[in-house]
Amino acid sequence: MKIVRLSIAVAMTALSSQVFAADTLADAFKNGSLSGEIKAFYFNKDNGTDREDIVATGLMLKYLTDEYMGFKAGATFQSSSTPFIDDGGKTMFRNDMWAQGAQLSEAYLAYTFDKTTLKYGRMFMSTPLVASSGSRLIRESFEGAHITNTNLPNTVLGAVYVDKFQARTDRDGDVGKFKNYNDGTYSLYAINKSIPNLTLIGAWAHIDEQTAQSDLNIYYAEAIYANKLNQLGYTLAGQYWANKYTS
Repeated sequence: MKIVRLSIAVAMTALSSQVFAADTLADAFKNGSLSGEIKAFYFNKDNGTDREDIVATGLMLKYLTDEYMGFKAGATFQSSSTPFIDDGGKTMFRNDMWAQGAQLSEAYLAYTFDKTTLKYGRMFMSTPLVASSGSRLIRESFEGAHITNTNLPNTVLGAVYVDKFQARTDRDGDVGKFKNYNDGTYSLYAINKSIPNLTLIGAWAHIDEQTAQSDLNIYYAEAIYANKLNQLGYTLAGQYWANKYTS
């Protein structure tokens, strides 16, 4: 299988947030930031039997309020259009690229106290075991809660709960819709960078399966060492991954 991809992203900023937190709720919205991307993707795929291509274009708009009494709100709108696709392309790209329409992929409220931040709602996530893929025109999203804490030096502690997931497409020609994500997924993780050039990651996730007789636990650990030898950069990494089903 061969895939060729061409992507174009143009970022634009209409409003810029202020350095200091807003004094009023009205100021939090007035001083918020609006940014966007105009994107175009071209894929050509050969699966050994058929060869199809697709052109997808879309717009992503993001808005984030200024901080007010520790609170922030954010929203992201995504759209997609594939006007030139034929029936063969619809079949081949139905899972990841063939999508018409739009989706409000982010709509969340965040609260920060000291060094702890809680986000609730629809959001893009980037954690060791729960993450939104942005490798196609429409980025995946989750609905749930995400809490992070940075009180420990050079350490991020996080907890995640999600119960809905938005895929890239609905496999029927439209942008993916938020649907129940099993019966809920929980995850805990820690990322530590106390040792220079070394990143240590540990994570656990529990997935309540909807149809299976047993639930799934995922255990993950990784060590990444990145440095330079003269002008030559290098990275050494080791990873552990284990799946365990429980009744």
